[in-house]
Amino acid sequence: MNPVLAVRHQGTAGRLLVRRRPSAVGQAWMRYDDDCGLAEVELADLELVALMEG
Repeated sequence: MNPVLAVRHQGTAGRLLVRRRPSAVGQAWMRYDDDCGLAEVELADLELVALMEG
């Protein structure tokens, strides 16, 4: 199984997509849990919540 890194961005829960390449250093892609939307966000704006088995 692949590990899942749960994060929170501006109060919204999601998952970090570590296999998707960001456009710049200091950014990462995430998928929001509520609407499954994708977004490239600043790593500094993320709160790490949990590391789980996926």
